[in-house]
Amino acid sequence: MAEETLIELENVTRTVILPNDETLAILHGINLTLSQGDHTAIAGRSGSGKSTLLNLLGLLDLPTDGSVRFLGNDAKRLGERARARLRGGSVGFVFQQFNLLPGRSALENVMMPLLYADGGKFWRRRSLAAAMLEQVGLADRMDSVPGLLSGGEQQRVAIARALVRRPQLILADEPTGALDVETGQNVMKLLDSVAAETGAALVAITHDLNVARLARMHFRLDNGVLTEDPTLAELADRGVRMTAFIAAVVEAWGEFKVQKARVLLSLIGVALSVAALASVVGVGDLARASMQQSQEKYSGRTATIQTYFQTMAAKMPADARQKIDELADRYGLKYVSLKGSANGSFQFINGAAQTQISIVDPAYDIIHRLKVSRGSWFAADDAQRLTPALVVNEKFYDAMGRPDLNK
Repeated sequence: MAEETLIELENVTRTVILPNDETLAILHGINLTLSQGDHTAIAGRSGSGKSTLLNLLGLLDLPTDGSVRFLGNDAKRLGERARARLRGGSVGFVFQQFNLLPGRSALENVMMPLLYADGGKFWRRRSLAAAMLEQVGLADRMDSVPGLLSGGEQQRVAIARALVRRPQLILADEPTGALDVETGQNVMKLLDSVAAETGAALVAITHDLNVARLARMHFRLDNGVLTEDPTLAELADRGVRMTAFIAAVVEAWGEFKVQKARVLLSLIGVALSVAALASVVGVGDLARASMQQSQEKYSGRTATIQTYFQTMAAKMPADARQKIDELADRYGLKYVSLKGSANGSFQFINGAAQTQISIVDPAYDIIHRLKVSRGSWFAADDAQRLTPALVVNEKFYDAMGRPDLNK
């Protein structure tokens, strides 16, 4: 038996008029069909149109051109009140921020949508809300206010609130963005499980591969164009495992212009080991997904793969360098450099200074055209030998009191 089509976007375009009367196209020719039980992940960079697409799917906005049909109803033909009724009864929203009422208990927060929808008897609303909280594993926290709940528990309350009316479509906008990795994975498994039990379609808009890996359909939104992305699906199917997951890919194409800050080299007793970059496991896979369709178009330019770490790992995985080398071979990259950043402080004879510490490979200066005004750049084998070496810019050198670096 074929699943019922919930929502269908056909050749949808969304434009806005800027203050200078120019027209800005946000979405271009979007085609998407969602049916009961579908679990879809949509990935995209900031500014790619994800929020606008979510607003269209949730009947919060209307397309400039094309059609949005929800349960067979053309959204453009529905009045604002009719769309609100359809949205209230059929769509549940889960956001990165929990948006719970701070002075109300978990139970009262989950009861709110039922009150706003049709009133109903108090005990019926309470029973439905309590059952949903029990389903998300919070039976013993019903009377707790949000301030007494952990981040994961607050997100589960938000999920219960979104699902208490048994919506047919669940829209999750970066649902794990405010959570740590493990809690985020547990929340997504819960959301997927509850959606499957109710037969609802689930759409997750995310940067997080741990969120995308649970989906069964994968799309990428880039500059307002939505395409099915088999490379993203491959990453999800392979279940990329990492202690600090890759949260976003930033394509910084074009001429990379760096500040003309002169840098110095000194052998200072601070071991800035490249072992802190252990979290690059899987970077080759992610780079392939990001660069596969752009290899020829952006040939000869610079790409940055940005990662975020929850913790510094103890050592670099044995195959991390191999993955980087494979990446270079696969895409004909002339130079590849790892980079990790963290805030830290340095103690000197004459005082202390706060700064951002970047941990890089020897090729970093070539890629970014840095010039050393004194001393020399890192040697090729410094990383392997864990030789303590430091490069500082002129401003930081001044903060150090311009000491004699040879002492």
